[in-house]
Amino acid sequence: MNPLKFKAWLKYEERIEEVGNIDFITGDVGLLGDYGEIAEWRYKHDVILLPYTGRNDDYDVEIYQGNIIHAKGHFNGVGWFDTGEYDYDFIGVVEWDIIQLAFVCGGFYLHELNEIEILGNMFEDFHLLNSRS
Repeated sequence: MNPLKFKAWLKYEERIEEVGNIDFITGDVGLLGDYGEIAEWRYKHDVILLPYTGRNDDYDVEIYQGNIIHAKGHFNGVGWFDTGEYDYDFIGVVEWDIIQLAFVCGGFYLHELNEIEILGNMFEDFHLLNSRS
């Protein structure tokens, strides 16, 4: 089972921090300090929570929702009637699909992708999304 981890985008400070704990009753979010202690609290309206996907990239870096990734590989197609076998090479944002209940990127389930490299995140590095067609 994957560990339940989060990072948080601090809206007003425009930076990402690791989350130490979340109080789901009050909506407060505790941020981890340099030594693993809870360094500061933020209220839920000050942050956007970014869950860990349970997957790491090819350099063993944890992939979180909102990461911009470069993915390439080969898709074999799925199911009895799917003959859509092809190669792919794209840059996209990792998102949670509420309908499929899975992390997706570029029209693929995250677990279907072969080679993945994290390039940045959608808050600080959005310009990367236009760097490639």
